[in-house]
Amino acid sequence: MGTNIMMGPLGSANELPPRAKRKPLRIGDIWILIFCLVSSVLLLGALVGLLFAFDGKPIFDSGLVTLNTLVAVLSTGYKASIIHALSFVMAQSKWVVFTRGRRRLLDFDRIETAGEGPLGSILLLFNFKVKNISMIRVGAMFIILAVATDPFTQQLLQFRQTTALIDDPSNRTAIFRASRYSRGSETRTQAPSGVRFVEGNSTSLYRGNIPITADADFSMQSAIMYGLVQPTTAVSQQARFSCPSGSCVYPKFTSLSVCSACADLTSSISITRVESRTRMNITLDRAANPPQIDREDIVRYSLPNGLHLDNSLEMVLRGTTNASRSLAFDNITTLIWSQSILRHPPSTNITTLPLTTGNPGVFAQECVLYYCVNTYTSTVADGILFKNITPSADHATRDPSSWALFSSFPDQPPPELPPARELDISYHPRFSSPSRTDLSFGGGYNISQAAINSISSFVQRTFATCTGLTVNCTTTLEPVADNWTPLNGFYMTVQSGPQHEPSAAQELWRAVKVDGLFQAVARSMSNALRAGGDADAAGATGEGNAVLGQVGVVMVLYRVDWRWLALHGLLGLGTFGAVAWVLARSRMDNVGVWGSSTLAVMAKGEDTNGLLRGADTIVEMEARARGTEVFLFGEQMMPRQRGEESDDEAWRMIR
Repeated sequence: MGTNIMMGPLGSANELPPRAKRKPLRIGDIWILIFCLVSSVLLLGALVGLLFAFDGKPIFDSGLVTLNTLVAVLSTGYKASIIHALSFVMAQSKWVVFTRGRRRLLDFDRIETAGEGPLGSILLLFNFKVKNISMIRVGAMFIILAVATDPFTQQLLQFRQTTALIDDPSNRTAIFRASRYSRGSETRTQAPSGVRFVEGNSTSLYRGNIPITADADFSMQSAIMYGLVQPTTAVSQQARFSCPSGSCVYPKFTSLSVCSACADLTSSISITRVESRTRMNITLDRAANPPQIDREDIVRYSLPNGLHLDNSLEMVLRGTTNASRSLAFDNITTLIWSQSILRHPPSTNITTLPLTTGNPGVFAQECVLYYCVNTYTSTVADGILFKNITPSADHATRDPSSWALFSSFPDQPPPELPPARELDISYHPRFSSPSRTDLSFGGGYNISQAAINSISSFVQRTFATCTGLTVNCTTTLEPVADNWTPLNGFYMTVQSGPQHEPSAAQELWRAVKVDGLFQAVARSMSNALRAGGDADAAGATGEGNAVLGQVGVVMVLYRVDWRWLALHGLLGLGTFGAVAWVLARSRMDNVGVWGSSTLAVMAKGEDTNGLLRGADTIVEMEARARGTEVFLFGEQMMPRQRGEESDDEAWRMIR
């Protein structure tokens, strides 16, 4: 049976010198510890600084060393410093715990082993026979956690792909703008000298007012048609641009453009009953011998501009190039087209709707197209063009001195036109013949006369036609929508099927949002303006003016995940706290700062009273230490056998 012995240090056979006074800690005893603590702070600071410097930066590789290598070196040095400091804490703790009461001698060995590495720390954590060592167990946990710093360090440096913008040395990264547009053709027919053209009740001689035809550039014609059938998102991708990498950014720029606007006119609808024997659909029906009906009161929906609708057809249209005839946009001075729409809702079944019953769902809109100057902010991502378009406040108004008449012959004065025609920019087969200067906006944005006349002519032919209810549209010399009233387009369903005039009425009827349709047309026309703009006088290559942008290059960058540095910080704080605790306890209990010194172990070995003498193996030593309790500092009691009762004869005090 093992012995249960409690022994203390002996100054002589029977007594112990009194406890010494507390002495301050000496730097010489803990200089290695201080060095490790200072090194850990410096190494962690260097690691954080290095990561901060390269966070978001391109991959660093000098050919000899990589950033990962530097991070690993700093982290390993930090871990080594922390583990050494924790090992000191564990080693010093074994002296501290033996100052407050008797303990098994084997605890001394177990605590010492825990300070030697993670395996000893794990064994100590799960060795519950070692009592009252809560702070030491925490230190053992920190030693184990210190081993995990390497996997955490590997997660610190991660990578992300990004697109870096650089100047394109080939100047192929470009988007186009227009400061002047002059595409389109005009053909003037020479008239006999002295021909007079009559307008109203007055007769005047117009010098140079030869009849004229105009034809828009085919790219503009295509753009208008494309805008009628495609959504705005698709139209935006048709803008002329070049982006070799599929990712580009262009500087903000302004350009000649076409803008759109729409207004709700439903509140302007008046509902009346008219006595009629002819429905609108009978008059407009192109089928032979349309049937007649008896005279009856028919509900009519009317707008102030004379456009009206009854329950026999789905939609009627009135378009004009004259801003003064617009109901909501009479202040626009660069009007291309104003379209009034009066219609039943799409869900209406005209074939079952009584002529004498009002339909509360009838609504009206007016949408316009007009020349303007827009500001564009454009980017390309994954080959898709994204644009932010805003009106340019600096070029919002028409230059009043532009669009001026002038004579094509030096010996003749400028032609004379009626006052209402002097500022009008719409195409007219007579009044568009005299020569004019460009239409200008402030800041050098201009559109030529040929372009304005040709675009206006094509828009009129696209959005208006001469119908059975259209007035003033059969005159040979006046086939211009400006003079037609009150209706120049419709959509209806008859027995033979849907009928519509002009063809664009199909898209106006199908459009879920008419304002979206006109926006698409405006943007498509703007694309054509920008792609076909006149070249800069500075000598820009190709057609239009190229705005050079930056091309995106895919780069791999470092991304530091700072969350994985939490363990390093926790270890640092825990280590400094553990060191402070063990040094304070050592000074409080007047224990020398011996740490894992072998000399200190040898110096205290005699206090075991030769317990381990003669034990040749570790198993024997542990067996004896397991059954022995010692109190290495302070007042001690001599040994007793385990199981014996304590009495005065069995125990004696040793000082």
